[in-house]
Amino acid sequence: MDKLLPVPGGQDGSCLPPQACQIPLLSRNAATLVCVVGPVQEGPVAWFYVNSSDAEARAQLLLGEGSQGAPSQDAPSAQLQLLRSRSEVKDDNLIISPLTLSDSGIYSCRAADKTLAYYEVDVQDVDSVHVSDRWLGQAALPRLRVQLGRRRLQMFTLWNSWQECDRCSSPGQRKRLGYCYARAAGAAGPPLPCGLQALREGRRLPRRGPELALAACHVPCATGPSPEDQLRRLELPGRRFVLLDQAPVLLLETRLVTVHSNVTFRCPGASIYSPVSWQWNSTQVGGLESPQEAADTHSLDPGTGGSVYTITDTQLTDQGLYRCFVSERLAASFHLRVFNPFRTHRRVGGSAMGLIWTTLACVGLTSFTLILLTLLYTYCSQIRRHQKVTGSWL
Repeated sequence: MDKLLPVPGGQDGSCLPPQACQIPLLSRNAATLVCVVGPVQEGPVAWFYVNSSDAEARAQLLLGEGSQGAPSQDAPSAQLQLLRSRSEVKDDNLIISPLTLSDSGIYSCRAADKTLAYYEVDVQDVDSVHVSDRWLGQAALPRLRVQLGRRRLQMFTLWNSWQECDRCSSPGQRKRLGYCYARAAGAAGPPLPCGLQALREGRRLPRRGPELALAACHVPCATGPSPEDQLRRLELPGRRFVLLDQAPVLLLETRLVTVHSNVTFRCPGASIYSPVSWQWNSTQVGGLESPQEAADTHSLDPGTGGSVYTITDTQLTDQGLYRCFVSERLAASFHLRVFNPFRTHRRVGGSAMGLIWTTLACVGLTSFTLILLTLLYTYCSQIRRHQKVTGSWL
């Protein structure tokens, strides 16, 4: 899970009113909206949400204890209840896992009658992500010019910096995220995420998703821990944020499945915002591929940055130990066992039939022996009787 934290002292990073943080996030991934840097002096905090797609919507309490002068306390809508079920407040920060497209809107953190943070969030559809890889001949999306009545807009991609290589001392892969942004011709100020620009225009924009760029990398392993292991920087388009890593979580799990079934491993603490790599026994698993290129039964989900590993139509040869690493740290180990119930039944059936045939053979042999002994006894009895009769005549 990733924490998006404004850098202190940076004007572009301010999330205090009236300078709202207008940020794009990706669906099916977790996100943390930070309230303040450091302890809150004003008392307990509460998070409020506004569905910005509804012109008449008012701020409603999402999580927290509320405050004096708080916004509307109307009965929560079904959408708000679903959002609550996927949200929690930890250390005054709002954690949503996972995000959905309906979570776009305005989020504010308040204590007493003071607003501490204010976010305008555009959740972009990760399932429509465009994957580009120059080694595979897949180019990035071009700029798109849109005519809306008398207004002209440009839609384009703003890119983050390249992430770290997902492994060291061996060939790996690094990711770079790009978000859909738009700007009206002649408009002052920075561009807006496409969803927020559509709200400003009051109409839908042409469909354009986020982008994921992939590149090969090969870096040496660090000789010792670096300060970036605990504090690393993530750049969102137009703003700088600090990415705070969660404490390492090690998951140990055993899966027992039958052949021809499907199995999915989810790497804890991983997302599209962090470098993720997988290892099967002692073999490094290949990196992300475009969905059109992934034809194997083993695949990584590009929408979550490779944090979800899926095996379809499992075979006995798929057994083994699967391990995932987040920023080169071991996060989970999955022990997969695959068994074939049909082969077991055949083995059991064959053993039973063998036992039956063995028993019949033993019975037959015993019967034959008894018959042979009976015939021999009868023959011997007749010989002895014949000898007695012959002796009496003499």
